[in-house]
Amino acid sequence: MSEMHSEIWWERALDGELSAEEQRLWDEHLATCEPCRQEWAALAQVDWMLRMTPAPALPVGFEQRTLVRVHQSHRQRRTLTMLAGGVGLLLLVMLAGYMLATTFLTVEQTLGFVVAEWNILLVTLVRPLVSLLVAARVLIPLLLLAAGVSLLVLIPNGALATLAYLWVSRRYVAVTAG
Repeated sequence: MSEMHSEIWWERALDGELSAEEQRLWDEHLATCEPCRQEWAALAQVDWMLRMTPAPALPVGFEQRTLVRVHQSHRQRRTLTMLAGGVGLLLLVMLAGYMLATTFLTVEQTLGFVVAEWNILLVTLVRPLVSLLVAARVLIPLLLLAAGVSLLVLIPNGALATLAYLWVSRRYVAVTAG
């Protein structure tokens, strides 16, 4: 019976959506429950009054004006949405362009530094070595050794780094095993 006091039950009863069995139970409930019977009578009176009251007369052209306003509102909303999307896309393209320009500028600067470093290396190492080679052929093995060592030191992530990694990993294995 508490189910009959729910809002959903009342809505279904007012809309005439109760099955024959539910309608029988509802009628029995109204016969025994005074507060529900009074509320039902008041709702029935309001429902009757609403049905008997004529619908207000709308001004001429009201429906057409309303449709035009709704259409204009939708068009404005679409226009604003497209405008906001265009501005967002423009900002995204500008940000991507700025990021690419900054990246290329950084790459250009880095390449400039590398070229400058190679020029310095060429001037400071290669020219004296070439003059030594020309002056004394005895120094060739020594110069080849110096060039190999300098390449090991100057090349980042090159052979020196590999040798250091191997040495550290062997030390780690030796320490963990012992």
